[in-house]
Amino acid sequence: MNRLYEQIMAHAASGPGTPALIEGNGPVSYGQLARLAEEQGAVLADAGVSGPDAVAIVAHKCSETIAAVLECLRQRRPFLLLSPLLPVSSRAATAAEAGCTGILHPADRRVELLQPDAGPVIPADVRFMLTTSGSTGRPKIVFLGLQETDNFAGWAAAAFTLRPATTVLSLAPLNFDLSLLDVWTTLACGGCVVLVPPAKAVDGSYVLAQVLEHKVEIIQGVPMFLQLLADAAAASRERADNPGSSSGHPYVRHVIFTGDEALPRTVDGMRHAFPEATIHNVYGCTETNDSLMYSLPPSRAVPERLPVGSPVAGAEVCLLDAEGREISGPGEGELLVHTPFMAAGYSDPQLTARKFVQHPRRHGITAFRSGDLFRRDSSGYLFLLGRTDHQVKVRGVAANTAEIERVIGLHQAVAAAAVMTEADPIGGRRLLAVVERSAGSTLSVLDLRTHCATHLPRTSIPAVIRITETALPLTTTGKINRQQTQREYFPLTSQHPRAPQQGVLTP
Repeated sequence: MNRLYEQIMAHAASGPGTPALIEGNGPVSYGQLARLAEEQGAVLADAGVSGPDAVAIVAHKCSETIAAVLECLRQRRPFLLLSPLLPVSSRAATAAEAGCTGILHPADRRVELLQPDAGPVIPADVRFMLTTSGSTGRPKIVFLGLQETDNFAGWAAAAFTLRPATTVLSLAPLNFDLSLLDVWTTLACGGCVVLVPPAKAVDGSYVLAQVLEHKVEIIQGVPMFLQLLADAAAASRERADNPGSSSGHPYVRHVIFTGDEALPRTVDGMRHAFPEATIHNVYGCTETNDSLMYSLPPSRAVPERLPVGSPVAGAEVCLLDAEGREISGPGEGELLVHTPFMAAGYSDPQLTARKFVQHPRRHGITAFRSGDLFRRDSSGYLFLLGRTDHQVKVRGVAANTAEIERVIGLHQAVAAAAVMTEADPIGGRRLLAVVERSAGSTLSVLDLRTHCATHLPRTSIPAVIRITETALPLTTTGKINRQQTQREYFPLTSQHPRAPQQGVLTP
């Protein structure tokens, strides 16, 4: 057994009528959640799933999925949380890769049995198996140990002052690592989780209504979702004929940005909506969970660029140059990080050996090569610059697509931006940009080129800029899906490179 499970069950025993979840059909108490877990156990038993066999769980956002996880924890059974958006064929292949003998569909109360090939050796203390987002290639299966999940719950409870009856908003899918805080740490503390259906996470007005109705205290999300929430709050103030009001919603104590660059206007928007909240900018990845954090109390002004701050308690980081040497003091390099919440590795042992390496200064300590490029300033604060594989050469000069996106996003009329590249027969790569302009704005390509010329080197200005009023496609975790964006707006560029051109307005 593990402490996370024991804590949740203790709340079910001591306060069975206490709300654990809020979902579409109303509240689900801790006692009801415990009974649902027993029912999921019966489903597994009836299907013949026994012993320590791993199972995959199709993680629809509902109480039945959470109950299925609890039952697997009780049975000491490893489980892989699968996105319900995965195609059926990919779902079975991913489950087999993790060594799962069946796929549990909690909402339907059925098990799809598999005959996997020889699967990976799953460490004895692993229960949670998560997949990475796949934004840098094929999703990887990540093993999380019991001690590490307990460590994270303990840290997060202290960092964000979770306690019994604390209400936390769950915007992320249940198969995403953000749920370790939103759902599992909250339940371990005796709090209540407000489950936002995935289709509603992009509806800022709906999310705001949930925050108000349930007196949510902690909100965590990627900047795209939080911008939609801030816009809804601003519109609500306008409708109240008091646009200058900053009274906000006093119940919200913590707003946590994670997963992407937090732009100043989004931070300002959330501060106006929730003026009593401390705003946190958090960096982490599935393999390490939260690693760096910068906290902005209500009294402190929003800086021009929000750092991701400093290592969280127990974490150690260093920056590596292109040759793998540690950078001391200010500089730019790849982040190498160790946390008390770090994964045991991947299902692929060779990939584990490449990414989980010996810490350069701490003998016997394993650290993770993040693949993320950071800058450290003279005060020791760290700033995320993008992926190391976002570094491209344009006419022989280095450019970073994530930094270009950030600069474009600083324009007040830009709602979102995606920067991609294509082969350039003259000089390496060529930059392409798709920009979603804010509702009601008259943003033009000329406006954007002027803005970019003011803030970027000439070689970092996209050769082609296309403006759209249609929302850019998102991944299931709320990040811009650049691959899909490029397919939709530049379907032939990789096959037929063209000379530089002015932007095209896409309706």
